[in-house]
Amino acid sequence: MRNSAKRSPKGFTVLSLLLVVLVMGVLFYGLIYSIVLAGNMYVTQESSLACIQFEDPTVSKIVKVERNVFAKTKVTAENEKGDRSSWLIDSNILFNLDCERAEK
Repeated sequence: MRNSAKRSPKGFTVLSLLLVVLVMGVLFYGLIYSIVLAGNMYVTQESSLACIQFEDPTVSKIVKVERNVFAKTKVTAENEKGDRSSWLIDSNILFNLDCERAEK
């Protein structure tokens, strides 16, 4: 009588292929998701200043930039008189910036 419990070396089982596809899908989703959300990490001081000056032309320099991955970038700007203001900057994967004044 043959032993039916022997494994055939012909290929992979459906369960192993399903598991590999699932793991690869999760890794791909995580990679794409992190690239899209990481857009706020690459907001530069020059682009922040240009965006803020479009909203408030009196701003002359950027004092502080707090970059975030999962939230808007917080920017502290200063005008010619020395008055400081806080701004929130959001960007997408194409680095289009959206500026808004942060509430005090």
